Amino acid sequence: MAMNHRRSVLAFFGNSALWSLCGLGLLLLVAFQGAFQIAFFGACSCTEALADEPSWLAEWQNPSNEMRPLQMAHGKPLSEGILKQFHDDCGLGGLVVCVNGGSGYIRNFHHWQAFVENVKLLRQANMRVWIYDELFWPSLCAGGVVLEQDPSLESLELVYDKDAPEPFYVRPSFEYTFASMDILRPARRHPNPLDPKASAKFLEVTHERYRRELGPELYHQVEAFFTDEPTLLGCLVIQVITPEQRAVRGDGDPIDWSKKILPAVPWYEPFETMYQARYGEALRPNFHSLFEGDTDKDRQVRRNFWEMVTAQHASAYFGSLRRFCESDPQGPVTSGHTLIEEEPWISVATDGNKLEMLKEFQLPGQDLLNSDPEEQLGNNSLTNAYPCSAAWLTGGRRVMTEVSDFVNHPIATVEWMKTTAGCMAAWGVTEFMLYYEINGGPNAPYRNGATHKAYCDFVGHLNAVLREAQPIRTVALYLPMEILQEEYKPMAGQIDWNRVSKRAQECNVSFKCVCSMLTQAQIPFVLVDDQTLNEMIANGAGKENTSRTKRSDFDITAVIYPRCVERKNYAWNNKNVKEIYLDQTLNWHLPETWLKLLQDTAGPRLELTPSSRDFVAGTFERDGKLIFCLTNARKVTYEGTARVVSAVEKYSMKEGTWQVLDPETGKITPVETRDGALPLRVEAGKTVILVSP
Repeated sequence: MAMNHRRSVLAFFGNSALWSLCGLGLLLLVAFQGAFQIAFFGACSCTEALADEPSWLAEWQNPSNEMRPLQMAHGKPLSEGILKQFHDDCGLGGLVVCVNGGSGYIRNFHHWQAFVENVKLLRQANMRVWIYDELFWPSLCAGGVVLEQDPSLESLELVYDKDAPEPFYVRPSFEYTFASMDILRPARRHPNPLDPKASAKFLEVTHERYRRELGPELYHQVEAFFTDEPTLLGCLVIQVITPEQRAVRGDGDPIDWSKKILPAVPWYEPFETMYQARYGEALRPNFHSLFEGDTDKDRQVRRNFWEMVTAQHASAYFGSLRRFCESDPQGPVTSGHTLIEEEPWISVATDGNKLEMLKEFQLPGQDLLNSDPEEQLGNNSLTNAYPCSAAWLTGGRRVMTEVSDFVNHPIATVEWMKTTAGCMAAWGVTEFMLYYEINGGPNAPYRNGATHKAYCDFVGHLNAVLREAQPIRTVALYLPMEILQEEYKPMAGQIDWNRVSKRAQECNVSFKCVCSMLTQAQIPFVLVDDQTLNEMIANGAGKENTSRTKRSDFDITAVIYPRCVERKNYAWNNKNVKEIYLDQTLNWHLPETWLKLLQDTAGPRLELTPSSRDFVAGTFERDGKLIFCLTNARKVTYEGTARVVSAVEKYSMKEGTWQVLDPETGKITPVETRDGALPLRVEAGKTVILVSP
C-alpha cells in the first residue's frame, strides 16, 4: 500500500496541469526578463551542538509543519494515504486547496462537500491549510459567478478614439485585455476591481461561502486566503493568444474580434465626481491629458488620475479582502500576489501603484517564476523587495511566495531550488507555496519525492530560525511612481517599452539597477514611495495616522532616489536621515564613492574580505542576537572573513563564539572571531545562517 500511495502522490503533480500554470506572469517574465548575469554558492559544514539552547533549537532539530512549505493542490481529491506521502515522503507542511474547478465549480454542491472533506483530512493529519480564492486568475471573477449574479459589475474602460465624433467614451473592458488574451485560461468577462460592489459580491460567493461550508471550527483552522494576480484592466499587457487559438480552445466568454483596439484607462463611474472633490477641478475637460500631451499640466492630470486610481483600487479590492478577514480575527488572513513584479512602469496600468496594493495585505506575497539562482541578484531582487517591504512597513513579519520553475528549461534541480529559497529567506520570505513538480518524469529524473523532502527540510530549517526573527532595514530605496504615472500614456494594442518616454525609461532602469546593486552589495533595504514616506514622517511626529504604514522615519538612516527624481522637501523628524540622489550625469552603474557612502550609512551588515557581490544577504534580530542569512548565488566557493559594520551605534561586531548553521544538513558549528572578524567559507549555491553571541 505504501508504494501505491507513493505512486499516487508522485503522479498527483507529475505533469504541468492547467492549474499549475497559475498566472500570465509565466509568459510575462520571459518577455521582460532582464540581462543581469550572476551566479551562486554555498554553506559551512557544522558538527557541534550549542552550549546554551536558544528558543529556536527544537524547531531547528525537527521543523514542524508550520515551518514547512505548502503544495499548490487546488481542487484535487485527497486521501489519508496521499496526505501521508505528502508529509512523510515529500516533507510538506500543508496544501493550498479550493473547490474543484470542474463542472459547475462553486455552483456544484458536491464540489463543496468534497472540499470540506479535503480540509478535514488535512487537519486530521495536522497539516496546514490555505485557500485559493479563484477558479483561474485574475481573482475576482469567481469562475464567472460574480457577473452571472450581477452583470452591471463588469469592468469598464475609458477609451480615446480620435476618429469618432465623441472621441472619449466608456465601454466594457474585456477584449484585448488580460481577461481575454491569455492562452492558459478561458476568456472571462471581468468584474470591476475599482467597484467595491464587485468585491462585495466576490466575497459573498467565495470567502463567505467557504466560511459557511466549513463551519467555525474548521474555518478557524485555515491560515489564509490566497488571491491570485488581481489586476486593473484597460490595457493589453501582452498578447499570448490569437483568434484562431481561442477558437480551438472553444471555451470561455465570446470575444468580439471586430471591436476597435483603442488606448484605454481603467474606469469607475464615480471617477468624475471623485476627481472634482479630490483635486478641485473637473476631469472631463482634461480627458485628453490622460492619453496625450507633455506639458506640466498634462503630467499633473495623469499623476492625479493614477493617484486616485491607486487609492480606489487599494480600498475597493485589496482593502475589501483585508477588512473581511480582519472582521474575524480567529479566521484566515488575506494573502496573495499581484501581476508582474519585475517592471515598475507596467505596474501603473496593472495596479496604479503596486507597493500600495501590497500594503493592504495582512500577509503580502509575490510570484517567483524563475528558480535560476543567478536571477536572485538581478530581476528577482525587485520581486522579493515588493512584498518584504510591504510587510516591514505595515509591521508584519510573514511574507508569502508562490514559487516555481516555469521559465526554467529543463526544470530546476533541487540545488537550484534551495539556493533560490535561501535568497528569498534572506529577503524575509517565510511562507512557501510550491508549484514545483514533485515527479520530474523521464526528462528530469533528479526531481522526485526524496528531493522534494530535502527541499522542504531545508525551508523548515530556514524558518526555524528566521520566521520569528525581525528584519533590520535602515536604508530605503525610493519607488518613483509619480514619475511613471506622469509619463504613462495608454497605447492601442500591446504595451511596448519602445514607445515609453525617455524620462520613464531612465527612471525605470535606474530604479531597477539600484535595486539589483544594493542586493549585490549586501545592503538590506526597503522600498518606499512618496505616500509611504509622508506616512512615516507623520508617525515620527506622533500625529494620528490611520494609514497601513506603521514604521516611522526614525526607523531609517538613508533614502536613495533614482535618476529623474527631483529634490524633495520632506520635514524629517529624524534629522540624521541622509538623502542620496543619483546625479543626472551618472551612468547606470554605481560608482565606488557612491557605494561607500551607502555602506557608511547602512547597518548592520556584514563586510566581507575579500569583498564579494555574489551573495544575497539578510540581517535579522532575535532574542537580542544578530542573525545573518547569507546565500551564495554564484558558481564559485567563497572563502574569507566577515565583520559586522554598522552606522547604527547599537549594532556592532560581537566578539566571542558565533554559531554557524547549515540549513541543508541541520548541523551547527561554533566559530570563534579572530581579530574582530569571523572566518567564513560558503560553497557555491549554499546558504549559511550566522548567529551572534
